[in-house]
Amino acid sequence: MTPSIAVDPGERLYTAYLPLYNSPQRLEIGVQAGAKFLGAAPRTTPPAVFYGSSIMQGGVASRPGMSITALLGRRFDVPTVNLGFSGNARMEPEIAELLTELDASVYVVGSSPNMNPQQIAERAEPVRSRADGLSFPATAFADRSAEKG
Repeated sequence: MTPSIAVDPGERLYTAYLPLYNSPQRLEIGVQAGAKFLGAAPRTTPPAVFYGSSIMQGGVASRPGMSITALLGRRFDVPTVNLGFSGNARMEPEIAELLTELDASVYVVGSSPNMNPQQIAERAEPVRSRADGLSFPATAFADRSAEKG
């Protein structure tokens, strides 16, 4: 017996957040007989670009849709590019240069958990200086534990 759920007719938009560390082999989505399942039109809004640590990547989120990038993308209705790298995002100048070539609505850097205070002191200013010429806002945030160094 299939449970029946009363749903008002009409179009809806759903977003599927896939697992971060497990690769699905197959994805099945059930709809009622006769219902249409269509892909959404590509967004034209430039994405918010996130670069940072495993926290940015979503490694500490309880579910795929609960990463900081997914939460902010939904909250501000903007597409996101998640460039979180577990243990590796250290504001490398080469990466900063490549990231600023992206057409973005905002640029968020959260890599200080992967860096020591000396690295932050050496690399933050060049990344910030590069962001000065951008046509969109750039935001950086620091981890309080880095201040203890």
